[in-house]
Amino acid sequence: LRGYGEPPSAVRVLYAAGWEQEARKTAQLLQEAGVSSCEVTEMSEGWSPTRGAYELVLGTWKELEGVPALAEANRQAEAAGPFAFFRGGEMVLLDEGGSERARYQEEAGIATCTGPRLGKGAVLLVSGTDRAGVQAALALLLEQPGGVPRLALASWKGTPLAVPADGG
Repeated sequence: LRGYGEPPSAVRVLYAAGWEQEARKTAQLLQEAGVSSCEVTEMSEGWSPTRGAYELVLGTWKELEGVPALAEANRQAEAAGPFAFFRGGEMVLLDEGGSERARYQEEAGIATCTGPRLGKGAVLLVSGTDRAGVQAALALLLEQPGGVPRLALASWKGTPLAVPADGG
C-alpha cells in the first residue's frame, strides 16, 4: 500500500491455477485500501517481474517453484535473507545470524518480497507448503494492523511466526 516513496496507483495480482477467488478478494481489499487499479491474472511459467510494477504472486510453492524468476528469488532468499524461504517442500526459517531455526512441512506459509528492487515496483510472494499455509499467510498479510512493515510474514497452522526466527 505504501510503495516506494509513494503509494502505487496499480497492483497486478497473479495467481496459480485454482487461486482465482483468493486473488480477486485480495485485489478487492487492495482497492478498498486505496489502490486505484488492480489487475487479476493467472500466472504463467514464463512470467518474470515487470520493471516498475507492483505485483503480488499467490499459490503454493509446489505450484510456483517452476517459474524461473521465483525459483531464483527463493535461492537468493536462502543465501542472503529475508530469513524465510522454501527448501525441499518445507518452509525454512532462519534467525538474525542466518542459522536455521525451524522447518515446517505442512500448513506453513510466507508473505515476503522476493528481492530488493530500487525505485518503484516490488514483487510480493504469498506462498506456502500447501493450501492451508497459503491461506494463513494471505490472511496474516491482509490483517496486518496499520500495515506494519516487515521483511516477511510467516505462519504455521494459522499462528504467526517471528521472522527472523527467535534464536536459541
